[in-house]
Amino acid sequence: MPSKAKNSIHSLKSARRRRAPRGAPMRFIKEVALHHDADECLIWPYGRNADGYARLNIEGRHVYGHVVVCEETRGPRPTPERQASHSCGQGHEGCIAPRHLTWKTPAENAQDRIDHGTAGPGKLTASKADAIRDLQGLLPYRLLAQEYHVRGCTISAIIRGKTWRLRPAP
Repeated sequence: MPSKAKNSIHSLKSARRRRAPRGAPMRFIKEVALHHDADECLIWPYGRNADGYARLNIEGRHVYGHVVVCEETRGPRPTPERQASHSCGQGHEGCIAPRHLTWKTPAENAQDRIDHGTAGPGKLTASKADAIRDLQGLLPYRLLAQEYHVRGCTISAIIRGKTWRLRPAP
């Protein structure tokens, strides 16, 4: 790979690693998200996980922004199984709008994803898994997941060899 291409890939990777100023994500939740009283989505401006969901660090723990907002506006999680669900279907785009969040069972949340059309078919083949590995480092997992209609954690599992392991050449 030419050095110019290596440099652009390196800058892509380092750009994704930039962190928000200390305390800024929680400040955004307290000062912006909790006062967002509109029907439109409120998109998380900081780091997201491979599936596109808002992610922040609170006291050394990685937590989801939509869960924090749901806890603040709807109260604590009613049962450990309940999930913060998006009525807008845009959680994978980083939405943390308080009006869009409620506690739902996993089955209700899964049905919402089907209703919103965000529960992609997820049909992969060995050749698609190989293509995903070839694109490692060139595209963010989130974009690969959108392209192949799977979740970001599926992309991660493929790249780490947890699923669709490389087969030895004959």
